[in-house]
Amino acid sequence: MTKVLSDEIKERTKALNIERYKLVVCVVMGERKDQGIMISSRAAWDAKLDSYATFTFQNKSLFCTASVYGVYAE
Repeated sequence: MTKVLSDEIKERTKALNIERYKLVVCVVMGERKDQGIMISSRAAWDAKLDSYATFTFQNKSLFCTASVYGVYAE
């Protein structure tokens, strides 16, 4: 399911026709069983041009966090 979601997010983001950006899409999904989870990332990028967006969905049985990173390509 994470592959399907990441492909769909990538295609929809590409459809926005944002030129000169490379996209990286990460999706993490797991079962909720009264445990904690920490998800983090680091990157070396240009704070003026590069950016990201993230969204988390959860219900009683699962969680899903999706992140899209846009890295400017000169």
